[in-house]
Amino acid sequence: MTFLGAFTDSIYNQTSLLTQAQNTSITSNGGTLPAAAIAGARWCIVQFSGQTTAQSFTTDTLGNIISRLQNCVYQQLAAQGYFAGGSDGGLPRQPSPGISQFINISYELRLINNNTSAGAITLTGATGVTINGTSTIAVGSYQDYAVTVGGRAGPITLTAVGTANFSAGTGTISNITSSTITVTNPTGPTTDIEYTPAANSISNSQLAQAPAATIKGNNSGSTANEQDLTIAQVETLLNAIANWVPLTSLSQIAANTIIGNNTGSTANQTALTIAQVETMLNTVANWLPLANIAQITNNTMLGNVSGSTGNVTSLTVAQIETLLNTVANWLPLANIAQIGANTILANNSGSTANVAAITIAQLETMLNTVANWLPLASMAQAPANTLLGNNTAGTANVADLTVSQVQTMLGLTTPGNVSAINIQTFTASGTWTAVASNYKAVQVICIGGGGGGGGGITTANLTSNSGGSGGGGAAQVVGLFSSALTSPQSVTVGAAGTAGAAAGAGGVGGTSSFSTISAYGGGGGAPGVSNAVSGGGGSGGSRAAGGSGSGSTGGSAGSGGGQAGGAGVQGNQAIAVGGASGSGGANGAAGVNSNYAYVGAGGSGGATGGGVTSGGATTAGGVGIGPYTTTSTGGGAAGSGGNGGAGGNGSTVSQPIWAPGAGGGGGGSAISTFTGGAGGAGYQGSGGGGGGSALTTGVAGVGGAGGGGLVVVITYF
Repeated sequence: MTFLGAFTDSIYNQTSLLTQAQNTSITSNGGTLPAAAIAGARWCIVQFSGQTTAQSFTTDTLGNIISRLQNCVYQQLAAQGYFAGGSDGGLPRQPSPGISQFINISYELRLINNNTSAGAITLTGATGVTINGTSTIAVGSYQDYAVTVGGRAGPITLTAVGTANFSAGTGTISNITSSTITVTNPTGPTTDIEYTPAANSISNSQLAQAPAATIKGNNSGSTANEQDLTIAQVETLLNAIANWVPLTSLSQIAANTIIGNNTGSTANQTALTIAQVETMLNTVANWLPLANIAQITNNTMLGNVSGSTGNVTSLTVAQIETLLNTVANWLPLANIAQIGANTILANNSGSTANVAAITIAQLETMLNTVANWLPLASMAQAPANTLLGNNTAGTANVADLTVSQVQTMLGLTTPGNVSAINIQTFTASGTWTAVASNYKAVQVICIGGGGGGGGGITTANLTSNSGGSGGGGAAQVVGLFSSALTSPQSVTVGAAGTAGAAAGAGGVGGTSSFSTISAYGGGGGAPGVSNAVSGGGGSGGSRAAGGSGSGSTGGSAGSGGGQAGGAGVQGNQAIAVGGASGSGGANGAAGVNSNYAYVGAGGSGGATGGGVTSGGATTAGGVGIGPYTTTSTGGGAAGSGGNGGAGGNGSTVSQPIWAPGAGGGGGGSAISTFTGGAGGAGYQGSGGGGGGSALTTGVAGVGGAGGGGLVVVITYF
């Protein structure tokens, strides 16, 4: 038997060659616990984290674990020069046959569960690996195992030898000294202690000492730790805050005095008497800005109406009138602060505020919010038998008009010897009753309700899409009755055609009637049409209402006078057709209707809403036109990267005063995610404008409502 010589303890206790400890982190959701994590050191630590649900792990195979141990032992022996040759200079040593046997060797394994919530871990042994004892590690705890390797072929046994919970401990801090913290009723670990002092529990003597003449504070401009601020720093900090010094903190002064400096040069402030303040202020012109005066109630002025010396108060217009009517020349103009040219001191803000210099336009706006504010006696006197009005055919000041001028302006043909006239205007249904029974003739003007404009559409089609079309204008029918007409008579005023919703048609205007004459409403405009134009509503007649537009076809004309609706230009601004905007209903045509009535120019049709061109570009809405002039109602602007503009509302025309108004403008179109402009409303028997169309996810604009009907009864005596 050959003697192999003596061997070191490391040959027989080979785990003593391994490193002291290794630490491995695992964040995976279950799976195989690799040999590299659970073998290779005398104390293997594995930390699990990052999971909130239960996890299942299976150890690596017996062969992989033993191979891991063999490699680690071999590497340690090689590092020690064990295989480099003997001390006698002989051949290098070969690995001992016992190195690969691992007979009854052992090491420690700790599994730590840092998961949260329900992330418990269950451990299962692979073939040849046995787990004795606890195999589940709860959240916030660890489990120690003694790992035993029986030999090269196993088996490997993991025996649970200890566990602990490392969750935070609790307790009550009962005493704190300079070196110790006493915890009573502790549960769990108490080596790491957090302490939050109770409110008002830290005395001034426990704070760090501060330098002389400093104040603790924070002047950093944001949340930060306190620091010791100098007097200069405190002054800078306080000067950034308005009104920070309460009046009670100032030194007391003598009665009826004011703090100031009247020396004429820089000096400390002193308590000045009223006489000294008056003398000082009288040397400075315009020294008091209006904004420095206390705010007053809307439509009031500062004054004293007590009849004796007293404080100024806010006076109402009535109080000021009473005061001024009793005192002549009471206020020298030179004592009032100077104001801008052509302005008046007042408050037109709508709420309590400082008085300010307001322009004539602002004064007019303020006065127009008060009904009956101008007594008739305050107006300039007028010559006998005249009326106030404007017959210039343009915007101008009112003037005294004679009866002849009024008759000419109203377009009246006076039958016989007329001594007086009476005009009754109905904007809602009611009853006409003559003011006296001796009338010679009655002239009646009926205007039906204008048709509503159609709504725009929303489409992804990039060819060409029109906006909603305008509603048709209503008929205007004028009747002349003799004194045989009985009084009273029922009066019906046609309702305005309803506005078309998005992708919806406008409504037909209602019929206005008096005795034997009727004026029918305009037809509704069609909604926008994809890849085509949209048809407008037809105008009303004296026997039937105008037809509504349908698709690309304009509505038919109402019988007894009227004109068929036109079609708008595809994807662009509308054009005029017969005095009415394209895609809107036309005016009523002139012509004799019966022995007592004739058909006058009807209401204008509304304009087409903006469409979308074949390139996907937006366009502006059409322009509404008045029946007697070229006065236009603005169409809505195209939505260039935004919402389409709303069409303008129709307005009255210059003459006569009860003639149908202008049609509503069309709304501008819009691109994706934006809203097409709404059509403008028609005025007094005219059609509403069409709504602008939108592209893809945009919102189409609604149409405009038609103008309401009107009945005017003129009685000649």
